[in-house]
Amino acid sequence: MSYAPRLPTLKIMDTHHIRARRAPRDRYGLALTTAHEAAAAYDIALGKLLTVQSGAEHALRRAVGIDPGFALGHAALALLGHEFGVGSTLPPR
Repeated sequence: MSYAPRLPTLKIMDTHHIRARRAPRDRYGLALTTAHEAAAAYDIALGKLLTVQSGAEHALRRAVGIDPGFALGHAALALLGHEFGVGSTLPPR
């Protein structure tokens, strides 16, 4: 007589009611790895930059204020600092 261990019965979860939240996207349809509110502020800033309007810095600072880990927002602020002399987002040492 051979002995086979008894495996637990797997239960299949009913997932029809679970909705995946779609990642926020920029104006070109590229996914952004940040919160929807930070993505909206970033998109406003991008629009202002592309149309050479003021207010891009404020919108970017809002985006990184909402999500301090939003690397693209920090990179855009760094670019503004390099190209247009906008103040750094890094604290002094």
